[in-house]
Amino acid sequence: MNKIKSWILGALAAIGIFQYSRPPVMIDQTITPQTSHVSVPSDGKPEVILIEDGIKGATDAEKKVVVQSVQETNQIDRSDCFKNKILGAKFTETNGLTNQQVYDVLATHPVSIKVEIFNGSFMQNYVYKTMGYDIGDGTVYVNRFFVKTAKQMRSLINHEAEGHQQGFHHNGVKSTSVPYQFNDFTDECGAELESLGMI
Repeated sequence: MNKIKSWILGALAAIGIFQYSRPPVMIDQTITPQTSHVSVPSDGKPEVILIEDGIKGATDAEKKVVVQSVQETNQIDRSDCFKNKILGAKFTETNGLTNQQVYDVLATHPVSIKVEIFNGSFMQNYVYKTMGYDIGDGTVYVNRFFVKTAKQMRSLINHEAEGHQQGFHHNGVKSTSVPYQFNDFTDECGAELESLGMI
């Protein structure tokens, strides 16, 4: 049943259903977290693992951006900045978890991802402004119309992988949801690490 539901949601996302009309967005269609098969890192910090041969639909240049963005995502997620942002956040829709427990989910459940680059439809590009989406199959779907740099992609990866694939949603107020705040934390901590020459 979940496979059928996942397929239907994927098909609807491809034609523009369940997408939000606002500035470029990430779509929430997660069914269940996809992290149970991944081992816990020895140091207990968040980790996004790009599955070998897990990049689809990308040009050679885009493949380099994907690899770079995953590396940068991990540098950001494992930083004190990112941890402190989570611990000090005012989240909504945390599945009843405290901020420490939200961080612990990330720290104890590394998430394995595939990345698929797609050409957005007219509706996705000009009406819904869909940057990317997740349908619960462990793949981060990235719209090349909007996402062209590692900086943009690392924000999308944290939204989809560390947000939705870890089981967090934005059915209510998007700006204070875990996935959307992860976008903000990624941008802010990424800028901090860049200013220190660490990225």
